[in-house]
Amino acid sequence: QPMESNSRVIVSFVLKSNGTIDAVTVLSSTAGAMATRICESAIVRRSPFRAWTRDMVEVYGQSRELTLRFYYR
Repeated sequence: QPMESNSRVIVSFVLKSNGTIDAVTVLSSTAGAMATRICESAIVRRSPFRAWTRDMVEVYGQSRELTLRFYYR
């Protein structure tokens, strides 16, 4: 069984309407340093995302704070 099983990492970040991200923060982690860094990297390495449509900007504004939870099972 993997060493990181039953661990959780919670990461927040700000997604901007142009597809870039900002303010990536690990809110909590019960995983080791490497597993936590992998979760951060999963977000950061995918940036930039596609720019938002005009309709999305009307609904969400210029940015949106998101929180992702990663579970190692």
